[in-house]
Amino acid sequence: MVTPRAKKACVQILVKQHKRSERRACQLVGVHRSVVRYSSRKQDETALITKIKQIAYEKRRFGYRRIHMILKREGVKVNHKKVYRIYRACGLKVLKRGGRKRAIGSRRAQDKPFARNQQWALDFVHDALANGRRIRLLTVIDTYTRECLRIFVDTSINGRKVTEILSEIMVANGKPKVVLSDNGTEFTSNTVLKWSSDQGIDWQYIEPGKPYQNGNIESFNGVNNGLKLTHFF
Repeated sequence: MVTPRAKKACVQILVKQHKRSERRACQLVGVHRSVVRYSSRKQDETALITKIKQIAYEKRRFGYRRIHMILKREGVKVNHKKVYRIYRACGLKVLKRGGRKRAIGSRRAQDKPFARNQQWALDFVHDALANGRRIRLLTVIDTYTRECLRIFVDTSINGRKVTEILSEIMVANGKPKVVLSDNGTEFTSNTVLKWSSDQGIDWQYIEPGKPYQNGNIESFNGVNNGLKLTHFF
């Protein structure tokens, strides 16, 4: 089968070397004139490729869908299919979980908050009731004011519940610019990523095994645990 590219080349030869008109040359070759006149409008994707690689390096557990969400949040207008094509062409892969903890969160240095709602910190604490039933506590603080915004207790808390709790807090306290947490599955779920993207909130992650990067919430949880020791539920 003769490709359109080859037919276009034949037309060019007939026109340049044999002095045929473009119309007649297209008739002889059997190709439409629009095919011969078509010029590729492929855009330079260098900057986009670099950006996708950067995000994939900083967030190694994120696939192309999550990378597309981040690009959208940053104002980059690109179809998710193009992100997928570039993601595959660059040989990028989601880092699988292993025995060792690896740095999968954002590697940017954490900026020190300078005002209220500049940064919120989240973390989970595990405990048990007197009857032995396991419970989880989601703690949320403002890292500038050190105010405890919420302690939510339940036997199970998923990503959707996390976004619902944060939305409730925002009604009374306003919206944070940054949310800081670890890389737990509740915080890296597609639900959380889409919610933070829709809200325009920069969700940042600490590196696994380095809780001191979220020291304010760790300190708060330490005090909270001390208070719980004096009570029996």
